[in-house]
Amino acid sequence: MLPSEYLKQGWCQGALKNQQGERCLLGAIRDSSYAVGRENYNKFTQAALDILEVRGYLSSIATWNNAPERTQGEVVALARLVEIKLGLRPGESAVYELEGTENALELVGAGD
Repeated sequence: MLPSEYLKQGWCQGALKNQQGERCLLGAIRDSSYAVGRENYNKFTQAALDILEVRGYLSSIATWNNAPERTQGEVVALARLVEIKLGLRPGESAVYELEGTENALELVGAGD
């Protein structure tokens, strides 16, 4: 299962995985690395950091995930963009872009 799929099922802050089975972004990346390969963990985290730094966010994935204003939709959007950029979503194009301000991040063009 890909990180965005874990995050769609449930997202949390302050823990890799809570008692309800919800995951933060890093928890979702960790758990998906068992399915998509451990080497993708480092690639995924670096790509996520690159995107966040370019957008002017803090350089820590955990800090970004745990920000009080963060939403599940924003975290899913970031995970999905990274999946596209890493080729983990065959048939989907990296033309998707993250839009918004620091407090509003969404994946434009996603057709779920």
